Amino acid sequence: MRGALVALFVALTAALGGCTPTSPSPTVTLTASPSTKAPSASPSPSLTLPSPGPSTVKQARDVVKPSVARITVTRWRTGVEDEVTHEFKDTCSVSVGTAFATYPHLLVTAAHVVEDSDRIRVTLGTMTTPGEVVGYNRRKDVALIRIERDTPDLLKFAPQAAQVGDEVATLGYAETLGLSYVAGDVNRVNRKAEVGDNFMTGLTEVDFEAKGGNSGGPVFDSSGSVVGILVAGPGNDAAGGRLVVPAATAEPLVDLWRAEPDTEEFLPTSCPLLPTASVEAGTEVDTTYSASVHSAALTLLTYVIGVNTADYETAFAQLAHGGDFDEFVDGVESSRIKNYYWNVVPSSHAPVIDLDFTTTQDAGNGPKGRSDEECTDWHLRYTFASRDGIRLIAKVRAQPGESANEPCLGSDLE
Repeated sequence: MRGALVALFVALTAALGGCTPTSPSPTVTLTASPSTKAPSASPSPSLTLPSPGPSTVKQARDVVKPSVARITVTRWRTGVEDEVTHEFKDTCSVSVGTAFATYPHLLVTAAHVVEDSDRIRVTLGTMTTPGEVVGYNRRKDVALIRIERDTPDLLKFAPQAAQVGDEVATLGYAETLGLSYVAGDVNRVNRKAEVGDNFMTGLTEVDFEAKGGNSGGPVFDSSGSVVGILVAGPGNDAAGGRLVVPAATAEPLVDLWRAEPDTEEFLPTSCPLLPTASVEAGTEVDTTYSASVHSAALTLLTYVIGVNTADYETAFAQLAHGGDFDEFVDGVESSRIKNYYWNVVPSSHAPVIDLDFTTTQDAGNGPKGRSDEECTDWHLRYTFASRDGIRLIAKVRAQPGESANEPCLGSDLE
């Protein structure tokens, strides 16, 4: 739906779609041999054989993909150095990692992905739901998350350890972008390494080029079985040296936590500021914003990042009534959101946030009545509905006393 509101805010009328059923398995019919007399009135017996599984990691990718989730985490951190000003500030930061479903309602990830978290969001396809830590072992860097929604597909841990030379791959949300795939080989097994402040043993080393955000993702073999959890890299973009917690370490912990959740080591934080906001270290913080406002602000931030990085499933999952996914993608695929500023509007009911921002888009995708416009300023008011305790975008309209949009003033937007 190109046009209206840059299709950034498509008609929010239809509920999220369901899962696509798999194709039926082939059927083989067995008939009697010429020397065997079979009753003419009886139907021939049939035997249903399973579909052949994948034989390469590239084929396994499609088997694994529905089980891989984006993990969005907010956490409160003190004394963080600003990369630009080098000042130390306290901040409510947002980070992204990866997880994968192994049992109904349960997803495995790396412990450092959810470390010190305040809120955890799990996005599977176009569904977003809260996550709760039910198992946590920082020393082994393994964690288990529970969600209330059904997980569409489940992965199994490999029965045998990966060996040097085995081809493996991972899927994950590298650098907060959409789901990406990288493949390579096992370099070493039984490695020891200092990972942050944690000395780890029994690790598997792989040579593919995973990046930040891939942490917690499944490392799988050509059958689609999980041989381990991706946990660390050398801290640069060079290939090689990526470290994996093997299935033999992770699976017993997961089985134990399934039977008896254990979060004794897990120490959550509370984010008193809106996501990405910061104050100078030691400054008294305004804690007046409610949990629902924090949730709404994180929804808007996640939506903006999703549109700007072409992670359309994640962006679409921030809408309470998503409409048609293909129309949504068609409307936002050339859009870039920038220079955005939000203001929380006092409300005794659902959260209300005013957002001022600029978009650039291809000619033909501009707002209604100005379809050839390539730069637009917006002044919109968002209200939110609760879904599973998360505030998702429900309605979008012009801010009172403002036009919803207008052509940009000037052309220097950088």
